Amino acid sequence: MTDELLIKYLLQETNEAERQRVSAWLSSDPANTAHFLKFKKIWEASKQLAAESTVDETAAWMAFKAKADQRQHSKSSLSPRKNHYLIFKIAAVSLLAIGAWSVYQVVSNNTYIDMHADGNIASNTLPDGSVLTLNKGTSLKYASDFRNERTVHLDSGDVFFNVAKDRTHPFVIRLTDLSVTVVGTSFNIRHHRQETEINVESGIVEVQRGDEILRLQKSEHLSLASPEAKLQKKKNTDQLYNYYHSRLFIARNTPLPKLIATLNDAYRSSIVLEAGLEHLTFSSTLKADNLEENLSIICDALNLQRSGNGQQIYLSNKKP
Repeated sequence: MTDELLIKYLLQETNEAERQRVSAWLSSDPANTAHFLKFKKIWEASKQLAAESTVDETAAWMAFKAKADQRQHSKSSLSPRKNHYLIFKIAAVSLLAIGAWSVYQVVSNNTYIDMHADGNIASNTLPDGSVLTLNKGTSLKYASDFRNERTVHLDSGDVFFNVAKDRTHPFVIRLTDLSVTVVGTSFNIRHHRQETEINVESGIVEVQRGDEILRLQKSEHLSLASPEAKLQKKKNTDQLYNYYHSRLFIARNTPLPKLIATLNDAYRSSIVLEAGLEHLTFSSTLKADNLEENLSIICDALNLQRSGNGQQIYLSNKKP
C-alpha cells in the first residue's frame, strides 16, 4: 500500500477500485489500521497548519527539497531520536499545499529513549509490559509515548522480544531498511552492519522492505546477508540465536562452523577450525556457562583435539 494512494483516499479522490483496495487492506490486518490512523493524524495536522500558514508554498517546497538534498550529502544537525520516516514520505506529496517546515516541526516531535547493553546481557520491561533481552553490545531506542506508539528502533545487536499482546497498537521494530510488525509474539532479531537475521518462536511476524512483505511463523527464520538480499523464509534447524536469553546452545545437526561462530560471539573468544572440518555437524544442548567444558564435549563427540597459544584456540582432527 503506497502513501500516495492513502492520501487520495483521505482526500476522497479514489475511484471505486482504489477505494475497495484500501478498504480490503485496512480490514486484512490490525497493523494496517494502526498505520493508517497514524498517517491520518499527520495528514490532519498538515491540514490545520495549511489553514493557518502564511508561508509561500512554492518557496517552502523549494526550501524543503534543498534541505532534503543536503541531508543526503551531509550529517544531519537534527537529533537522530526524531521520527522522520513517515514525515518525509508524506511531505513529498503534500507540501505544495502547506508550509513544509511547519508540518515537519509539529509532527516529528516524538522523542525516543535509549537502551543499551554494553558489557553484560540486560533484560528490560517496556511500558506496555513487553520484555526485551539485550545481548552484549546491543543498542536500541523506543518511543517515549510507548503505550500509544509501540515503536522500537534497533541500531545494532541482538534482541529477544517477548511482546505483550495489544491488537489496537501493533509492535513495530525498525531497522536500517526493514520494518518488523507484530501484535503479540516472541522472536529474536540480530542486526549487525548490513546483516539481519529474524527467528520466530511463537506467533506471526511481518517483515516489510519497501513493497515487499514476508510473514514468518513459529520455527521460521529470515536471514539477510545484505540489504539487496531476497526476502525468503526458511525453517529453523537450531536455536543458537537465543543462547543469551535461554542460557543454552541448542544445536540440531548444526554445521560446526556455525556453532563455533556462535561460541566466539558468546565468549568473545577466537576459536579456529582446521581446514577440512567444515562438513562436520553437531547435535546436542550445551549450557552457556563454561567454554572449556563445552569445547571438551564438542571434541569428544567429533573426535577432535584442541591446542592453542593463549590468544587462539585451534580445533583439529585427532592424530592417530
